[in-house]
Amino acid sequence: MPQLQLAIQNLSCAACAGRAEKAILSVQGAHGSVNLATRTASVDVDMRDFPNVVQSLSRAGYPARQAESYLKIDGQHRGDAATAIEAALTHHAAVTQANVDLVQDQVWVRYVEGAISPRDLAQLVSNAGFSATVLRSEQDSADDTSHSVEKNHAIVAAILTLPVFVVEMGGHFIPSVHAWVHALMPMQQLWLFEFLITTLIMVWPGRAFYTKGLTALVRRTPEMNTLVALGTLAAWTYSTTVTFAPSLFADAQRYVYFEAAAVVITLILVGRYLEARAKGQAGQAIKALMGLAPKTARVLRDGDWIEIEIADIRRNNTIQVRAGEKIPVDGIVQDGHSYVDESMLTGEPIPLAKTAGDVVLGGTVNQDGTLVYKATKVGADTVLAGIVSMVVAAQGTKLPVQKHLDKVIQVFVPVILAIAAITLAAWMVFAPQLGINHALIAAVSVLIIACPCALGLATPTSILVGTSRAANMGVLFRKGDALQRMAEIRSVAFDKTGTLTVGRPDIVDHWMAEGTDRQAILAIAAGLQSASTHPIARAVVNFVNDQGIEATPVTAFQT
Repeated sequence: MPQLQLAIQNLSCAACAGRAEKAILSVQGAHGSVNLATRTASVDVDMRDFPNVVQSLSRAGYPARQAESYLKIDGQHRGDAATAIEAALTHHAAVTQANVDLVQDQVWVRYVEGAISPRDLAQLVSNAGFSATVLRSEQDSADDTSHSVEKNHAIVAAILTLPVFVVEMGGHFIPSVHAWVHALMPMQQLWLFEFLITTLIMVWPGRAFYTKGLTALVRRTPEMNTLVALGTLAAWTYSTTVTFAPSLFADAQRYVYFEAAAVVITLILVGRYLEARAKGQAGQAIKALMGLAPKTARVLRDGDWIEIEIADIRRNNTIQVRAGEKIPVDGIVQDGHSYVDESMLTGEPIPLAKTAGDVVLGGTVNQDGTLVYKATKVGADTVLAGIVSMVVAAQGTKLPVQKHLDKVIQVFVPVILAIAAITLAAWMVFAPQLGINHALIAAVSVLIIACPCALGLATPTSILVGTSRAANMGVLFRKGDALQRMAEIRSVAFDKTGTLTVGRPDIVDHWMAEGTDRQAILAIAAGLQSASTHPIARAVVNFVNDQGIEATPVTAFQT
């Protein structure tokens, strides 16, 4: 069974992740885990049962995110082409919709992101007897859009909350502010002002707390949004009643708490934006790894070299790579001789000589010659793609400690709701003289401060940031639990060759035969190496220059 990496929507807390995981496991034959930090699910399932997994996630309120791709098809097609192409695509379990436009020779495909790649979609069309290439794909914009929305919501909420906070709490910091505010307008008008601004915050930037939180409550699966929604709604409802029906309360109970609802919503929105930003920065390491491969390649087609997208390369295609270019996919050299820098994969700083019969790897850099080679591994089968997949899998790993936390989180929210209800009742029963406002403050405080996100996010976020930071520094983790085990490490052993280097060779000493002219020999050596880009040649030239010796001019240089 293939392991799929699905992007899951509506994951806002650890309890959500637990329920989404439970939904996956409820499908017979399906195995998987949900990572709250990356908002993804790693799923092992037979593709025949995959639609059941998607349906189970949707029923639980955590649908798998869908993506869209456009394919370009061959202009020469038969009359039933549209029907045949759509049938070939929609027959796949991960494809939800496909539309063919024969006028523009394009196919629009909607599919479950992570369950199939755009390149595989093109292959499905090709298998049906039609030539197809990937025109464009719209997978990566969703996260960027989400981060932008979270940022905008946090900014709007902060701007709207500031006047409410100043009006209600400013006097606690600067006593003169209280007198100034009440001189501007009567108390009832101030409350009305706070009501309008706070309501706007709740229905605009804070709307998701209520749409998600109350929906989860109706489904009897309360989560983090439920706590925020109930807590802020309780404060808002009490304050609104005091504002519009003050006669229902004694003078000592006529207080409003609009600022509490506004500040809580704003702080959580700011926290979520900072969380999304940290995860976005961590995700740049994966994008950097994927960016090591070039976007296009020069492929031999019908006797001509043409430039095509790397996604359109097929196994056994003949590819040409010129000096200084990156090798697009893995393969075996057929013609040419050159040196290839494989340091991005092996860490070895010295380029390796490549000639006919040698293996070349995608993402490595061809140094100074032209190579012609046959593609043997493309797409997800390349070594580079395997490394990226390995790092992504490590980021989704659950540490042993996380499994214990998951059990706690599953009952955490219901327990907090019960404690809040008991708190409210206890104040009303044992301290009725203090009024309902004191009981309400205590109950709301329990709801607001008891956020399970710290429990659920701490471990997966540490894996995400730790593995990404390591990848930026050239260290790749195959399993996420290695991070936890590192705390027990007392000694580290390295092999002796090229592991701990600055990435380039330097000459540290040299010897000359007796009776030779040191300066003349070094000048000739520098001259011979000056036209080469090989790291050892660069080391020789730099060493001679540091000695203050001028290199001997070289003509008719050939490599």
